[in-house]
Amino acid sequence: MTTNIIINGSYADDLEVTIDQQGEGRPVLLLHGGGGPPSMGPLPSALSEDFEVIAPVHPGFAGTPRPEWYDGIDDIALTYLQLLEQRHLRDVLVIGSSIGGWIASEMAVREHERISGRVLLNAVGINVEGIELADFFSLTPQELIAYDKMTVARSSLDRLARDRRRQRAFADYRRARNLTAGS
Repeated sequence: MTTNIIINGSYADDLEVTIDQQGEGRPVLLLHGGGGPPSMGPLPSALSEDFEVIAPVHPGFAGTPRPEWYDGIDDIALTYLQLLEQRHLRDVLVIGSSIGGWIASEMAVREHERISGRVLLNAVGINVEGIELADFFSLTPQELIAYDKMTVARSSLDRLARDRRRQRAFADYRRARNLTAGS
């Protein structure tokens, strides 16, 4: 069931947020990516078989209103933390895809009481020291398709292999990978 709710509290007063809510059980806050709610595909429905799925539409996405002052990932994260508080939710599993993963990470560094777990699916926006990430906002659709997320993993493994102190660990990893490659 899709509803519009008003978030009130110390951070955002009278902020309207559209939420799709379905299922019963442990609460799951499901945060969509830059493609909006359709980017989650059948995941909300599948999760609702075992969980209470709360899937907000980020303000400004999918034609929803967004106040002018509301212009950062931290604004979204703080709004959703306020939503959890307003609904008295605990033991919340936060699942975020793409930009939703970034929001989930921002929530996690601010709140630990209500959130008991998080799952990041192809999260963007998270900086990892020593790894250069593509600015996917500047990529064309063709470049975006060509960008291989494994590039990041390969560059990390290459750096690990060059580090003499860790060559043994790298060799162990390669042996384990070769053993599991056929499974």
